Amino acid sequence: MATPLMTVGDDEPGRSGRVQSVDRACLLLNALAAEPMRPQSALELARATGLNRTVAHRLLRTLAQNDLVAEAGGRYSIGSAAAVMSLAYVERLGLRQAALPYAVELHTSIDDSPWLVSLAIPATDCAILIDRFWKPQVPLASLLDLGTRLSLPGSAIGRTFLAYGHGGTPERDTDEALQRRLAAVREAGGVEWSADEIRPGLSAIAAAIRNRDGVPVGAVSISGPDLGPHLSYESELAQRVLGTAQSISRVLL
Repeated sequence: MATPLMTVGDDEPGRSGRVQSVDRACLLLNALAAEPMRPQSALELARATGLNRTVAHRLLRTLAQNDLVAEAGGRYSIGSAAAVMSLAYVERLGLRQAALPYAVELHTSIDDSPWLVSLAIPATDCAILIDRFWKPQVPLASLLDLGTRLSLPGSAIGRTFLAYGHGGTPERDTDEALQRRLAAVREAGGVEWSADEIRPGLSAIAAAIRNRDGVPVGAVSISGPDLGPHLSYESELAQRVLGTAQSISRVLL
């Protein structure tokens, strides 16, 4: 359960300059986003966020009036306005537009293989898939939905973000095995690989796309079955993915 917020008037900024009602609304939206397929009642959301039930209900009704939340039968879920905002954020990044020709070129280079090319962006505590390129020979079991959230420490894409400081947790506070892995990613120039982490039989090779300050703003990856012989930092395919990420990075500079 989340820690209840300090009591301040709903629209009165606290000492930090934060508006409590906005903080509380964000808690509710995050709780809904954590379980997008399961509508929740005001009571469930109050318990999940540590908010008073009456306060939670009032905020949910306000969010619903602005289409950030949808309500049906007394249960709430993420609303359509949230999708508009998320798409606006992706468009503002400009990553998809900049990456498109390079991702298509990478995809063309693996024409006869059962693999797909994906683009992802870092979010607060995960990586999110925003685009993918695939052909009919790609097994359906290899396809991840757009919007899929990937673990930062538990995915190749996520570790390329962690290796360059995304995630909020100082690297020294992570376990030693992960620290060694992130150091290896940096030594390899930003490329990483994984096997059977997302689902059995699915492997991936990913590389970070970084801005002029070296901050990761995205990643490009190849994923699918039968990648075993290519799962190393030095493989030709890994270097091809890395080269694609570097080309996209130069466009963004």
